[in-house]
Amino acid sequence: DFERTLSNLINNAIEATATTPAPHIQINTVQTPDHLTLNITDNGVGVPKNLINELGRRPISAGKSNGNGLGVYGAKNFMDRARGRFRVTSSQSGTCIELEFPLTR
Repeated sequence: DFERTLSNLINNAIEATATTPAPHIQINTVQTPDHLTLNITDNGVGVPKNLINELGRRPISAGKSNGNGLGVYGAKNFMDRARGRFRVTSSQSGTCIELEFPLTR
C-alpha cells in the first residue's frame, strides 16, 4: 500500500508539472520524536481552491483528461488506516502533499 500511495502521488506531481516551463518536484522527510512526515511538493498548476477540501473524501480528478481521482483518495485512505495525517496545500504555483506517520515507541 505504501509503495502504491507514494507512486500515485509522485505520478500526480509529474503530471501537474507537465506544462510548467521549469518543472520541480521535491520529496523530503522530517522526523520528530513522535512523527515521521513525508512531503511531496511540486511547482505545477495546483489544485483549484474549490476542490481542496474535497480531496481524499471522494475520488476527484482535476486538470487531467484521463485521471480518475483514485490516487489522492487512496492516499487519504491509506493514511487513515495508518492512523496518520493527510494534508494538502495548493496554489497556482504548486502543491504540497504531506503524509504524517505516528511513530510508536
